[in-house]
Amino acid sequence: DIRDKELAVYFNQLLDKGVLLTVILDSCHSGSIGRGNENFLNDPPKARYIEAADYDVKDAVEPRRPEERGALIMSAAQDFEFAKEHTDENRIAHGAFTSALLKALQQLTPDAAANDIYNSLTAIMKYYGKTQEPVLAGVDARKKGTLFALPKGAVKNRFMVASSRLEAKGVELQGGYAFGLAEGVRLAHDADTLQIIEMRGANKSLAKVVAGSKEKIVPGTLFEVVSWASSKAPALKVYMPKAVPGNQLQDFVKTYQSVKAAKPLSWVTDIAKANPDKIYYLENGVWNYNDKKEGKKELTGGLTAAAFQKSLGTANSAFVNMPPPTALYDQVVQSFKNYNNIEVVSNANEAQYTLIGALNDKNKLAYALVKSQVTLQDTTESLPARTDYIEFNNDASANDIAATLSESAFKIAKIRDWLMLSSPKGQNKFPFKLSFQGYSSGKLLATDRVKVGDTLSLFIEEDLSEGGWKSNYSKRYIYVFSIDSKGTMNLLFPSAASGNTENRFPVTDNNNVAEKRVQLADFIVSLPAGADNYFLLSSEQAINNLSIFDQEGVLTRGPKPEETGGHNPLEDVLYTGSKTRSQVIITPVTWGIHKHILRTFE
Repeated sequence: DIRDKELAVYFNQLLDKGVLLTVILDSCHSGSIGRGNENFLNDPPKARYIEAADYDVKDAVEPRRPEERGALIMSAAQDFEFAKEHTDENRIAHGAFTSALLKALQQLTPDAAANDIYNSLTAIMKYYGKTQEPVLAGVDARKKGTLFALPKGAVKNRFMVASSRLEAKGVELQGGYAFGLAEGVRLAHDADTLQIIEMRGANKSLAKVVAGSKEKIVPGTLFEVVSWASSKAPALKVYMPKAVPGNQLQDFVKTYQSVKAAKPLSWVTDIAKANPDKIYYLENGVWNYNDKKEGKKELTGGLTAAAFQKSLGTANSAFVNMPPPTALYDQVVQSFKNYNNIEVVSNANEAQYTLIGALNDKNKLAYALVKSQVTLQDTTESLPARTDYIEFNNDASANDIAATLSESAFKIAKIRDWLMLSSPKGQNKFPFKLSFQGYSSGKLLATDRVKVGDTLSLFIEEDLSEGGWKSNYSKRYIYVFSIDSKGTMNLLFPSAASGNTENRFPVTDNNNVAEKRVQLADFIVSLPAGADNYFLLSSEQAINNLSIFDQEGVLTRGPKPEETGGHNPLEDVLYTGSKTRSQVIITPVTWGIHKHILRTFE
């Protein structure tokens, strides 16, 4: 027997020499290979098949974790599990992990990312009936790179889901609600196309074969999502003002620019941050304006320089909403059709977001989606106030703008689905919730208001209002992530490098008595100000692709005083849905979600 920390020393010696290290281990209790700390979050260690030693080998040495220094470590099981054996179709005995890895490598290209290999072999192992959970540990770059860190060409990020097993009704997939999958989603691999017909939890679904041959589909085949279905929650509704010809729009812009230059008042560039005295907009071919005191009025004479200046009167501030040109309107509507959880509406009062055109600080025309109404039912107070403004230069730029805006709308729709998602009905068999306390004071937060720059400690604690923990309940994997007011999603626990190692809750003693409260992480409250949502997702089955809990925001953060770096998350995931519209999402009972809102201020 050899300890993890002893192996870590040898691994670190290789890394010190610049070796691109990949470690693959098919052995019992291998989930913490290379780690220096003890496993304090999982079940008490199970007996190994060796004689018990009567001496204590514990020491104070804590080597740095190799996976945090660039090593990629792939192992057969969690550090509390046994690695099972398996006999393949040729009656050759392997470790189940080794057999699944070989199958995955046979089915994937040499340029396959380590993440894809891992997802494929995990699905194959589930098909084999093995309950062990393999572990992939390493920094994000290694997980996205090839298995042995060999160079590869630029590879487009694709959302891939592995097949698990064949059933009478179709193909079981290793992906569920937490991956953004839903009834109606279509996936393809070569000539085979699947459509999801049943959701089976956070990490499983069933698909029927709509093209190709079911019998030829083997476990571990990676299918790419090719068509998204809409959410069971109501679609995100976007209002698109009627378009105008490009030359007419240019005339409007020139008039606006000339009046701006001549009239010294506060010209609003971001309507989401201001409440101007007058707002000008084109409606059914007629220019109107809303006066803060007198209400809606028609701009007599249209948007001419003379009529515009006269209507301003004594206003101290004004905003002009420019309509979209025909080329942009057509491209945006077409792009939205690729996302069935987004609906274009003709009535502005029905929409959560509106396409807004404005002159930015550089006096250039730019477009954004801006939140147009707030309702408690939709929980939109936690949605981004707007997306980034994208400059419109000419008709040739319409396609790129449409692609950016539709992707932003898709992200908002996914966030909205999370905000509206309810835990499974019936008895909650994971009675735990999130709690926060000041890092320095050690005191529980007395309010939901926190200040930018505060350091908080994050805990999971037993929820006695839900009946508390029972000894016959099953432990779960937990995932804690946040969504801020600009739509950025960040994973707080577990770390992406550690994966699901040491992720089984609650922490219990030998009698399965749970610890009442366990600290998960410390973090600094950062911009933006607004409502930040924190989610605790629990699942009896591990979610292996932790990158699904990261998403770039739809509104770019400004750099913090100490940094100018940005996020680099995958963007393909985390909305729920099907084409059936319902306020209630029916969910299985093997997972649950708890939400907590903190309101950040500067």
